[in-house]
Amino acid sequence: MPKLLILYGSETGNAQDFAETLALNCKYHRYEPTVAAMDDFPPKGLLDYHVLIVICSTAGQGELPLNSRHFWKFLLRKKLPSDLLSHIKFSTFGLGDSSYSRYNWAVRKIHARLLQLGAREFSPRGECDDQSAEGPEAYYAAWSELILKNLPALYPGNDKLTEQPIDEDVVLAPSFRIEIQTNKFKKLTDTELKQIAFNRASICNGGSLDQFEVTQNDRLTSDDHFQDVRKVVLRRKDGMPLKYSPGDTIALYPTNDARSVDALIKLQGWDDIADYPIKIETVTGSGRQVSIPGGLIKKLTLRSFITHHLDIMSVPRRSFFMQIRHFVSDEREKEKLIEFCSLEEAQQLYDYADRPRRSILEVVQEFFSLKIPVEYLLDVFPLIKPRLFSISSRNDNVQLELTIAIVEYKTIIRRLRRGLCTRWIKTLVCGDNIVGAIKYNRTKYGLDNLAPIVLAYTGTGVAPVKNFVETELAKKQHRLMYVFSGNRYPEKDYLYGDLWKEWEEKGQITVYRTFSRDPEYAKKGYHYIYDRLYKEKQLVNDLLVKQGGVFYLCGSSGKMPTQVRITMEMIFGEENAWNKAEAKEYLSKMESSNRYIQDTW
Repeated sequence: MPKLLILYGSETGNAQDFAETLALNCKYHRYEPTVAAMDDFPPKGLLDYHVLIVICSTAGQGELPLNSRHFWKFLLRKKLPSDLLSHIKFSTFGLGDSSYSRYNWAVRKIHARLLQLGAREFSPRGECDDQSAEGPEAYYAAWSELILKNLPALYPGNDKLTEQPIDEDVVLAPSFRIEIQTNKFKKLTDTELKQIAFNRASICNGGSLDQFEVTQNDRLTSDDHFQDVRKVVLRRKDGMPLKYSPGDTIALYPTNDARSVDALIKLQGWDDIADYPIKIETVTGSGRQVSIPGGLIKKLTLRSFITHHLDIMSVPRRSFFMQIRHFVSDEREKEKLIEFCSLEEAQQLYDYADRPRRSILEVVQEFFSLKIPVEYLLDVFPLIKPRLFSISSRNDNVQLELTIAIVEYKTIIRRLRRGLCTRWIKTLVCGDNIVGAIKYNRTKYGLDNLAPIVLAYTGTGVAPVKNFVETELAKKQHRLMYVFSGNRYPEKDYLYGDLWKEWEEKGQITVYRTFSRDPEYAKKGYHYIYDRLYKEKQLVNDLLVKQGGVFYLCGSSGKMPTQVRITMEMIFGEENAWNKAEAKEYLSKMESSNRYIQDTW
């Protein structure tokens, strides 16, 4: 069958889902796709393909996702000849958020670099906007339809492509060979499961895994506040000095809880084989690789594999339904799953899965005739991805602090939802051993620069800001720091409020507080941080325009950073008598010189 290569760069899983959906559709159209994260694919392998499709999201300030940066670094090598990829025809698709100024920069950079290296476009680049009313699905549907239309011309004379596509009711062969070794002794006890991940493989994408001991896990918010925010302190086990700077994060590897794993095993009738050792291999020609974030754990059984590697608590994506439709015996259930697979029925899938935040486990529970063959586990279930948390303490070489909001909420169907990672974090106690990988932020914050800085944050966005302030105060001479904090209540969720007060009383920082639910602050018009920024517009303009200072924004993505940006443009315009275009241009110049830094999630 005609070969093609699909590479993705994905931070949250959306780009990966589109890549796997496209690969599955290509298989039914009689192509032989290889699909992989960019960093999981050896760059020299590009010489073996003449058709390349890249699907990539944009992270942070126009950066590539973590699982694509090594590949991108290779493409940027100056010594690469300009005709290196002249044998390749390609297309790209980007996932972005227009609330960021560097919207879809990652895919645009990749697209431009492929052209520079001699590759030629066979189908136009597609881009989606997470903020649009249509949603990413509509953009992807139009782009992928054109891809499938344009692909046959790249394989002239290939008899396979003259045949009708494979019927969608046909079950394709599994991509992996999963062998249950019932000839060996059963392994594991329940008590072993919690700590088994501590012995997983030593290397993960983006850096080595370090072993940590939990030394603190305390609640920061008041007991009567609806949200539980934790201060988690981790100490490196081997005693080696830690290396990190403000803005860096740590990747943690959560696990499923035992009750959920047991429920899945019982529903699928795997009780008798759950505790035997298993062996996993890639099927030749499947186009897939066994690439597990953080590496496979040791003592691998079906139960431990599900516990530590399969994300059974995430909201299912379309590719999940495209796979399980083949494994239901009830006709009504099959019809419903086919509807969920259709791009034209995106609203139905949204109403069933995304809106109520239904988990994969709940879907398995609701489709009673669903029986998934063990050999299809890695085709059906997504893998647990590491969760990134900003480090909230300065580097003392010994330990690091995290500020983590526990995700618990009720959905529109009145079911309690708990985040996979934060539920796991809530169970950690002092003395527990876990693994993590420090991820280094590529944005240069200019720590050696003495220009003043305005630090604005909401909620747990306090983490990188606290790290930055602590790091500055540890220096002999530190810059002027102005903190704009955004919280709900002064007594319930003002994280590290005592610390801000202490530093302020010592004259080390200046703090402008905002509490959205406090009546006293509401009277002053200080509802949100952008209200307070505008109230102090003369100071803000003086610091950022006249003194050439830095603006650093942290917190939730969505409306907040967009409104802050609008406010900053208003401040620059009013204080300098600039028109809108001039204010926008100044803000853009701040971004290009890393003086306007947005770290939101």
